[in-house]
Amino acid sequence: MKREIAEKVRAKALESGSRFRVAAMGLSKKGNVIACKNNVSRFPRHGGGIHAEENLIKSTGGRIHTLVLGRVGRSGKFRPINPCSKCRKMINKYNIKLETINGE
Repeated sequence: MKREIAEKVRAKALESGSRFRVAAMGLSKKGNVIACKNNVSRFPRHGGGIHAEENLIKSTGGRIHTLVLGRVGRSGKFRPINPCSKCRKMINKYNIKLETINGE
């Protein structure tokens, strides 16, 4: 994976005000960036929110080819991540290729 893409995902994840800073980037078949979204808190009191991959797929209408997913810790380094079952179903529904950034 290109270093520039990983850095854009890191920057977007750091914009999140959530406890877990997660970002998802959607790429076209040619590898062009379509959109980049982070997770959003809906109910901060109860820990609920909109996942980054859900936010990305809904905003692009599922027209992405590859989804790059990354989670950033407090130190700014990438941490391990896997999509939840709900997001995994959405990714499979639209036949999107998943790539994760799992650490440095």
